[in-house]
Amino acid sequence: MLLIRVQDANPITDANFLFAEFINHEADLEFKPNSLTIIATNPTLRFIATLYISKTFCQDFTINQTHIARVSLTSFIDAIMTAAATSFDTLAITLPSAYIMILTFETSRRVLQSHPRALPMSPSLMMDFPKPILAKHFTIKAECFRRILEELPLWQDLVSVTPTGSEVKFSNEFKEIILSQEAGECTIMGYEGCVDTRFKVVLNPRMFFLDLSSKTSTSIWFYRTTSAGSIMAVPTCRSYAMYYIHFPQI
Repeated sequence: MLLIRVQDANPITDANFLFAEFINHEADLEFKPNSLTIIATNPTLRFIATLYISKTFCQDFTINQTHIARVSLTSFIDAIMTAAATSFDTLAITLPSAYIMILTFETSRRVLQSHPRALPMSPSLMMDFPKPILAKHFTIKAECFRRILEELPLWQDLVSVTPTGSEVKFSNEFKEIILSQEAGECTIMGYEGCVDTRFKVVLNPRMFFLDLSSKTSTSIWFYRTTSAGSIMAVPTCRSYAMYYIHFPQI
């Protein structure tokens, strides 16, 4: 039996719109006993975007075993927009079979009403993600990240990132931006005395990352991974919901 019920569907709705506009019209949904993750990929982009939702965020959460399948974000968005006319209070997700997902939009005025919508799903080809190295990471303020996106030239989407014990440098062959821990622009952990800390990320489409940065009012986290790639973590304004952008080694 698989059941998820949330009173605040905004994180799911926001991710569907963001991923459908900039990445792909399809996404994988990964259901685990402690979380729901929306995973968006595109072979022309050099990153994978995910929205992770903890079971703590949900009103009801009953998942006995891991299941992953692909769904049309266009159909998902259409169902949500149609249901929005009813001013629904909760969204319930159930899987009566491996490749059928039922969205139920519930309205609790006087008499409980529900508006179910069935969405077909298909097998997923997703693989496991590399693990983050938690001992070494840094955070930068969201407004500093937006400044990086706005000031680095658009025609150079490959960005070198070089953290040290006191600062983080974002650069390409035309410009560099240095964020200082002393100035309160970043917080750095585990890079003291390290050498050859540089890694690269692709910040394209630029509007995707600008929109993503607007979904947090705090800091954006960067981790290296066990496969020499990196992860950017963006906490949303809701607790227990976070975006993760997975960059491969470049």
